[in-house]
Amino acid sequence: MWASLCLQAAAVSIETASVRTHSLAFYAFLSDLIIILTLVINILDGIITKAHNGLEVLLKWLLISQIVAAFVQGTCSVLIPRRPEVFYLGKAVDLQYSVSFACRFTFTWASGLLQTITRHKSLNLGDLPGLSLNKRSQTLHSRFEQHRGSLKLWKALVRTHMQALICQYVLSLFTCTLSFAPQIALYRILKSLEHRQLAPNGMIQTWAWVGGLGTMMLLTATVDSWLWWTMYSELGIPIYQELAALVFAKSMRRSITDTTANPKQSSPKNHGISADEDNERKNRNHQNIGNLTAVDTRRIADFVAFSHLVPFSILKLILSCSFLVRLTGWESVLAGLAVAALIAPVSTFFARRYSTMQNHLMKASDKRIATLTEALRNIRQIKFSASEEKWARAINSKRDSELQWLWKASCYNAASVSMWILGPLLLSVTTLITFALIHGELPASVAFTAVSIFASLETSISSLPEAISRGIEAKISADRIDIYMGSSEKKSITSAVSTISFRHATIAWPVAEAAGEGPKLGHYDNRQRFLLQHLNLVFPPKNLTVVGGKTASGKSLLLASIIGECDVLAGEVQRPHAPLNSLRGSQVSLDDWVIDSGVAYVAQDPWIANATIRENILFGLPYEHSRYHSVIHACRFEAELSILPEGDMTYIGANGVNLSGGQRWRLCFARALYSRAGILVLDDIFSALDAHTRLHLYEHGLTGPLAENRTRILATHHLSLCLTHAAYCVILDDGAMKFAGSVETLKQTENLANITSLSYSPDTADSDTSQQDKDVLKNSSAEPDTSLATQNPQLSRVHDGSKDKNFSEEEKRSGTIPLSVYRTYIVEGKQLPLWFLALLTYITYTALIFVRSWWVNVWTSWSTSREQIAHQSILTTGSNSLRKADIEVRSDMPFYLGIYVAISLAACVVGIARPFVLVRASLGSSRVLFRNLLSAVLRAPLQWSDTVPLGRILNRFTSDLYMIDLRLNYDLGNLVAKVLEFLVILAAGVLLSLPLAAVALLLLVFCVKLCLTFLTGARVIQRLESLARSPLFELIDSSLAGLTTIRAYGKTKDYTQRMYFNIDRHAEAIWNFWLLNRWLGYRLQVVGAIFSTATAGVAVYFPTVSAAMAGFAISFALQYNFALAMALRFYANLEMGMNAADRVIEFCNIETESLEGQDPPAAWPTEGRVEICNLTVSYAPDLPPVLNGLTLSVEKGQWVGIVGRTAAGKSSLALALFRFLEAQGGHINIDGLDISKLKLNALRSRLVILPQEPVLFSGTIRSNLDPFDEHSDMDLYRALEQVHLIAPEEASWASESSKLQALSEQESVIPSSTSYTSESSNIVSSPSCDPETAPVFTNPAPLNPFASLSTFVSEGGNSFSHGQRQLVCLARAILSRPKILILDEATSAVDMGTATIIQQSLRSAFSRENGDTTLLVIAHRLSSVADFDRIMVMDKGQAVEFGKPKDLLQAEGGVFKEMVRQSGEKTVVESIIYGKDVCA
Repeated sequence: MWASLCLQAAAVSIETASVRTHSLAFYAFLSDLIIILTLVINILDGIITKAHNGLEVLLKWLLISQIVAAFVQGTCSVLIPRRPEVFYLGKAVDLQYSVSFACRFTFTWASGLLQTITRHKSLNLGDLPGLSLNKRSQTLHSRFEQHRGSLKLWKALVRTHMQALICQYVLSLFTCTLSFAPQIALYRILKSLEHRQLAPNGMIQTWAWVGGLGTMMLLTATVDSWLWWTMYSELGIPIYQELAALVFAKSMRRSITDTTANPKQSSPKNHGISADEDNERKNRNHQNIGNLTAVDTRRIADFVAFSHLVPFSILKLILSCSFLVRLTGWESVLAGLAVAALIAPVSTFFARRYSTMQNHLMKASDKRIATLTEALRNIRQIKFSASEEKWARAINSKRDSELQWLWKASCYNAASVSMWILGPLLLSVTTLITFALIHGELPASVAFTAVSIFASLETSISSLPEAISRGIEAKISADRIDIYMGSSEKKSITSAVSTISFRHATIAWPVAEAAGEGPKLGHYDNRQRFLLQHLNLVFPPKNLTVVGGKTASGKSLLLASIIGECDVLAGEVQRPHAPLNSLRGSQVSLDDWVIDSGVAYVAQDPWIANATIRENILFGLPYEHSRYHSVIHACRFEAELSILPEGDMTYIGANGVNLSGGQRWRLCFARALYSRAGILVLDDIFSALDAHTRLHLYEHGLTGPLAENRTRILATHHLSLCLTHAAYCVILDDGAMKFAGSVETLKQTENLANITSLSYSPDTADSDTSQQDKDVLKNSSAEPDTSLATQNPQLSRVHDGSKDKNFSEEEKRSGTIPLSVYRTYIVEGKQLPLWFLALLTYITYTALIFVRSWWVNVWTSWSTSREQIAHQSILTTGSNSLRKADIEVRSDMPFYLGIYVAISLAACVVGIARPFVLVRASLGSSRVLFRNLLSAVLRAPLQWSDTVPLGRILNRFTSDLYMIDLRLNYDLGNLVAKVLEFLVILAAGVLLSLPLAAVALLLLVFCVKLCLTFLTGARVIQRLESLARSPLFELIDSSLAGLTTIRAYGKTKDYTQRMYFNIDRHAEAIWNFWLLNRWLGYRLQVVGAIFSTATAGVAVYFPTVSAAMAGFAISFALQYNFALAMALRFYANLEMGMNAADRVIEFCNIETESLEGQDPPAAWPTEGRVEICNLTVSYAPDLPPVLNGLTLSVEKGQWVGIVGRTAAGKSSLALALFRFLEAQGGHINIDGLDISKLKLNALRSRLVILPQEPVLFSGTIRSNLDPFDEHSDMDLYRALEQVHLIAPEEASWASESSKLQALSEQESVIPSSTSYTSESSNIVSSPSCDPETAPVFTNPAPLNPFASLSTFVSEGGNSFSHGQRQLVCLARAILSRPKILILDEATSAVDMGTATIIQQSLRSAFSRENGDTTLLVIAHRLSSVADFDRIMVMDKGQAVEFGKPKDLLQAEGGVFKEMVRQSGEKTVVESIIYGKDVCA
């Protein structure tokens, strides 16, 4: 034997491979352990047999020396580290697989992290140890996809994690079996104490059982700790990672469909602030993907981690009953089970109802989040219209509905939990009473062993309802993810071709085709879809193609089909393959930069990433200095970047929220120019640009050196500007291709004049030589564009330090959670009586349990004193024979039984009441915190909304609120229960022995020290976990908003890699938190084993301690480690929940806009006079003014055009009128009232602005035109007619149709006149058919979507073109009939013909002769304001000219005259001004 050990030691010493050395050392340790156990058994055998002759004594010492030697060798073996420290990307990897067996076995490798946190008092996410390779999300996701195939989610999870699940269940089996060892030892100890006087020499065996008690508790603690670690490290955390990656990867592949598309339209009465959302497909959008990632994945992961509790509890119940049968007899156990079984059907009913309520709760939560996110996305429009309160009511209404379902779900869950707790309680009461009635006595060994078993069983059974509720939640979440994963994906249209072509193609915006639900493609009438039909196109490679047509003619749909984001209903759409990984890479030569088949895309709604300007332009490509600066020049960014402290390293907000529309388009165009793509797909890049910038981009960008030899396909309204260099032209009209061919062929047609009349054209008299354009470019380049710095003060402060890069940095708090957070959570809900009642129920319940055990002590003491020693215990020989049937029950038995039953019944009643009271109290706090948070966010200054990423705000409204709603009250209640239970354990120790109480206090001091160390680290990591969550939401929100752009550039893998990185960062925080939790839990369990052993030792050592008192104290002592460990666990969870509450309260306390001020008269403004006197405004007190001494007077009903170069202060004036910028000097009077003294809501609600970016909300046409039900249908149709969205005959027909629909809505819902779908619908794959025999779609006249007010509008209005959205916003303004109307380039995205019609509509809607409305129009195109009453020319925040257009045009050396000369539309402007004058 020792020779074998020596060989093992030699093998360990000569092995060079560290991992192999560690394995050999572990085998040597096992050999040493076997030797030690064998030698100990021999020694104990000698002690028991009392063999003490000289030879045997010598042999005993020899055995002891061998034990010491084996112990030393075993200790050395388990201290050998497994491998050196490993690094990944310069970061240390978690040490679990690097440290020695002893360190890993005791979780000691966490000590280094704790020491670091204790030393520095803080930590950054980058300081946490990284995950090992097999625990990184990319590895986990790849492995899961390999196992998933077409399986259901839960089946795939079982298959993927089979090994970990087997390990979990094996450890659970061991834990379950070992958990009865302390009860067996307790029984033997109490039996020995009962017969202490009869067998005084049997105490050696008693002490052996005391030692066995401690040993088995240590072994149980070890196995239990590793069970918990396996639950999280092998199941919980990895499953969360792989599911989060799975959902995000699917979102990158999923077809961008309008999932709300439905051929059935909502009822006419459904026109509140958003459409009726009973059709849950409406919620499958960006917000829902965030919900799947944040909530559903965690629910599934948590259930799998705790899934062993169900078989564990059942197995423990079976083993407990078997033990109890042997202890008390089958009659007692059968009686107890019969009573407990009565509540099983009730518990099953509650569980089923809870499942139903959970399903409703998740749907209500989705609706609330969808509406909330839409409001946050469009907060500017909400603030401009002063509708914060109305939106708050709408969102709070959905929140109240959610809380109602939460209350119902919580009630059924609490009832289910109460039933499960009631079961063991009734089992224990009935079993002991039956035993006492049958046997006429209740020995201490039977009573307290049974009580200990029941306590252990109650602990296990009490966790079963939580496991079942987690399972129900996980089932619902798994079904949601399965449905999402089953939705259709984007189909590739690339093939081995060299050109982009359409062959007999019919295309349409996609419609929903989610797995197992929603209408399929064939269910849609083609008349209800906008189609582009019979397309036969071949785009010339390496040339410019221009796509033209009036507003909503299908230009964006044609471009979307090129990048594969549409349904191909017939024919073929072909595009060349892009070589794999060709569009990215760090080593790229400028000579081989452009890849002909690569695609770059600029969407009609330009998408900007939350990053620096340079990062947005590079978009993952390496930095090439010469090419980069050529792009900067081509997109006219030099002057703007030169004034920024950080230049192109300046951070910009999510989706460029702090940039103007023109800057966003130019930045996206710069990204396309810099890219390696040989195919540039550009959607209306000139709409928001002034004439100077437009010409510069055209000359240097679109047709400059950077665009040479690249295929450029541009959709635009500026045909006259672009046709000069175009090789191919496509003209669309009403879903049909009107023309496709070369520009020369187009010029030969008779319709050229008509086609170009729809576009914005430069002055033909001056454009032939283009010398004027060159002058324009030269002059304009000298003027720096400062808007990047002036639109948002944060951009000017980036140089102050990284903290000011607040688009990516979130404040990290340190230290304990302030008591004010606890106070706010408790007090804000105004439920103090309920909170006190909840505390009282917990105290009462714990007191009743203690009194019940004490009463058992009194009862058993009485029973023992009355019985004769000759009466042997029923279970001494292990038999179940009954006493004689005629034994007379003692006269005092009913008294003890009655008191015991009364205490037990009282405990049942109070135990059932506890969770109900607690839930009711906590829901009040949840409701108030949500309302305060919503109110603060909606009323925050616009600057705050622009600089705080949406993902960070959503983190508060989703994950943090989930913790407050569902976990915080649970953890708070359990913490109180475990603290009270721990106090009861200490009280039991004091009653047994004061020295034992001193030992307990010493152990408590040691535990407190451990706990304080743990909490120091846990708080830091909990906060890091909260911080790590925000980037997940930000990335999801940003990537889904720009999904078409990301996919067009071939960057889905890059963004998936970024998601892997963010998931791993989040998982690192969770991993290390649970590592610290196990570090503490294992040590507390060791302390608990020491305390239980000490309690048993005291009971055995002092002869005065009765068996009843010993049973009373030891039964509580056995719960010491569990109570303390669980108390710490729940406290850590409580701090995590309170950290969520702290983050919510932090946002509740942000600075909000003032609600103070005067109420203006009800009819104010009555005339619309605007007087601005010496106005000075800046974005922050320490920044230069953007309006500097501006003075202006606008009379009643005047139409004033506001023009000037970029950053002249035009948009700042609009913000000042709405008091988003407060006056630092001067004042603004409207109809004689100083607006600075008015209430903000009153001011903003009386003014109307049409912003450059049109905003529509999900709902219907009606809900967008009249969100608060203030107008008749006839008024709505008249407004649509005035903006030419419907024809006069359609208006009259539609009005009658809506009346009929309202009358028949009880019977059926009239289908929409169309089913326009957005760029968020599921793609239906292109049929594989011969183009020559492809089906022909006859759709000569698709119905007008605006002919029905019930036509669905998707989120953001994506179901309509940009121009159509602008027209709907204009119709909304016409309906409001404001006295003051401000237009900020509100017609930039419509064609010239439509713009002319809109001008006529404005004139008819707002009569200038009657002076009904004062109109202020901010314009880049001078022709759009040339016929106005007055024109104000702004420069550097001042009005440099103000007067009639004719006077300004005739002024020699005037600024306006020079602007007209440089505009490129001089002839048009002059004809309008002088023509008007002639007409006058």
